[in-house]
Amino acid sequence: EYIRKTIFGVNMLKDLIKEKKITQKSMAKNLGVTQSLISQWCSGKCQPQISQLKPLCQMLKVDLETLVDCFENESV
Repeated sequence: EYIRKTIFGVNMLKDLIKEKKITQKSMAKNLGVTQSLISQWCSGKCQPQISQLKPLCQMLKVDLETLVDCFENESV
């Protein structure tokens, strides 16, 4: 289970954030959530709500399918 999470789900979101040079703090501010919540998404402890997906896609400049795959593959 650990290997599966680190290969794709959690690392993919972390990599997208790093690639776009966005901090968790600025992401949280722009999305109207706490930095702690962003951290939980990155660690795989929870996932964004449906209403947060579109703004998250826009911020990371990825399509919805890419972002959803990032989280779905975490729980497979």
